[in-house]
Amino acid sequence: MIYHGAGDGKIGTSAFKSDYGRTEYVGLKYTIGSQYGTDINSNIYNELDAWYTNNVANTNYASYIDINAGFCGDRDMANGYSWSSQPSNSINYAAYERLYINKSPVFICSTNNLYTYTSSTKGNKSLSSPIGLITADEVAYAGGVYYETYNSGIENSSFYLYTGSEYWTMSPLRASSVESYVIAVTDKGTLHFGYGVSSVKDIRPVINLKSTTQFTGSGTSSDPYTVV
Repeated sequence: MIYHGAGDGKIGTSAFKSDYGRTEYVGLKYTIGSQYGTDINSNIYNELDAWYTNNVANTNYASYIDINAGFCGDRDMANGYSWSSQPSNSINYAAYERLYINKSPVFICSTNNLYTYTSSTKGNKSLSSPIGLITADEVAYAGGVYYETYNSGIENSSFYLYTGSEYWTMSPLRASSVESYVIAVTDKGTLHFGYGVSSVKDIRPVINLKSTTQFTGSGTSSDPYTVV
């Protein structure tokens, strides 16, 4: 489930990471000198963790959350690129190859890339709260496509992930010794591949519900799904 409450569909705004110039900063959590490290919280995960603690953790809603499902921050490299902390030339991540080159999003996530709650039974078990962000692949499956230029005319304001504002996914795009980039959704409902991690975008938390959770409703705006 992705947050769409309080009218504007966000819990606030944040840089993904306020610093720049290192490849590691594309991670929801990261370790300096490691492609898949999870020792340090990004700025945006601090915001997610605080929101969950203050709004979900001590309520009945927490009992519906699947702490094992996890969140995919795919830090694998695109074919032909090798990871480096401060590369001399830009290096592309796998999401760039999937969504820009091949137009083939996936839901599969390797163990290296799966952020999970500390009490989970799988993944890297590094999250202090079972909350994350949507992936660019999930946005693509829902109807958000990459555009070549900002005014190219490829827009989608009719799919359910559209808010009219820019917000972060958790899918890394590319990195260099100058800036690191994470894919975001634009105010036109498209995927944008040019936002540096130090820029400020909306935050839309994602949680995973247990498979046993029951719902009413048909999933439309006039009859939304409601947890029983």
